[in-house]
Amino acid sequence: MKIDIAKTQYYHIQIDKTKNRAYFYVLAPWNGIEDFPTFFEEWKQAVESLETNFTILSDLKVMPILSKEIAALFSKTHNYFTEKGLFHVAEVAAINDISNIQIDRLEDKNKIPKNMFPSLEEAEEYLNQQEKKYKN
Repeated sequence: MKIDIAKTQYYHIQIDKTKNRAYFYVLAPWNGIEDFPTFFEEWKQAVESLETNFTILSDLKVMPILSKEIAALFSKTHNYFTEKGLFHVAEVAAINDISNIQIDRLEDKNKIPKNMFPSLEEAEEYLNQQEKKYKN
């Protein structure tokens, strides 16, 4: 069962403790860093509710181009994920190619293990399969 951690007009963060998974949905393009005053704290709350080897499903379809400030915030968040035991990320790519390039660079820099998928359903199924492999 999914539990809401944060929902703004720009993003939605949920967790599912039974799957040991966080969900991140970009809901609308944002204006700037001022639209993310509690983002890192919300992610801390989500991750602290999960166990080591958690997974993340991200829907980035409508993600805009990242400013330097937002990129730095995402990088800080990615570092936190790896410190706390991230196992894998499955993402639905942004429609905007520049956003995808930016996210790829950040994730490569922060050594985020991830795969890209054309749909949320395929991303979810992939993570479910990874979870089964890990538990066996």
